[in-house]
Amino acid sequence: MVKRRGPSWVILLTPRGRKKKEAEAEVHQSGVEMLKAEEEKRQKKKLKREREKLKKMIKNNSSVYFTGIPPDSTSEDVEKYFSKCGIIKPDPDTGKAKVKLYRDEKNQLKGDGVVTYLQQPSVDNAVLLLDGAEFIPGWNLEVRKAEFKIKGDSYISRPKRQKGVAHAQQALKEKALDWNEGVDDGRGLRIVILKHCFDPNQMTSPTDYADLREDMEIECSKIGEVEKVTVFDGNTEGVVAVKFKQPASAESCIEVMNERFFDGRKLEAGFFDGKSDYRVKETDEQRRKREESWSKYLENQQEE
Repeated sequence: MVKRRGPSWVILLTPRGRKKKEAEAEVHQSGVEMLKAEEEKRQKKKLKREREKLKKMIKNNSSVYFTGIPPDSTSEDVEKYFSKCGIIKPDPDTGKAKVKLYRDEKNQLKGDGVVTYLQQPSVDNAVLLLDGAEFIPGWNLEVRKAEFKIKGDSYISRPKRQKGVAHAQQALKEKALDWNEGVDDGRGLRIVILKHCFDPNQMTSPTDYADLREDMEIECSKIGEVEKVTVFDGNTEGVVAVKFKQPASAESCIEVMNERFFDGRKLEAGFFDGKSDYRVKETDEQRRKREESWSKYLENQQEE
């Protein structure tokens, strides 16, 4: 009902009109509450999924937290130091090693950070070998397994990766692990390079390299199942490559063999870097001497 009051008009609601408006208001309020309830339900589901992801991340944790580096350190310095315990996982976005250095509000390094390895066994090795170790003279590290937590009860969505990133990430992993130098077709994570195993000037008998290969296989088999041992004849650094069946065995080999004395020489053990070629190309003169030495060896064997 519309009633004129002075120069203006006033709308007067009848009892039926008031009920209609109240009903519309109730429907609107009910709709708002329903939408709010649905949104809360979605947020709870998202938070639950995020917590499940966190549990999986904790279960498959391959990261270590460290503190104790000087303020002028770089990610490359940390990568080089921590890579002695395993291959560091490549970042799928940048292709660089996943090394995070924390900074304060003035963008100055705080002296701590996180390193993410490609495999879990590297975490235990890093904690065992690097905790308390000297990063540089006067700077000792504290290293432990990284811990992950959800801050608060709210869900924070992560930006979705572009299409094809998963394939790129897998390609980066394969690039970090592939062995392409012809010594073996296995994976770099399972291949350990041992240096100073022999002095090429002392390897005079044709069977010396075969004997060394057998000795190294016996010693390394005490650590884990060995698939192949390659002795690089004539290598001035006395390099031997050992391929294990399991990555964990390779990790243990480095822990056991590094700085260990073998035949009076101090060994140096580490993972194959994926690019070095330790083979020595034989000259014509070297081949001639080797053939002569082998002929003499066979003659001596026949006389015996």
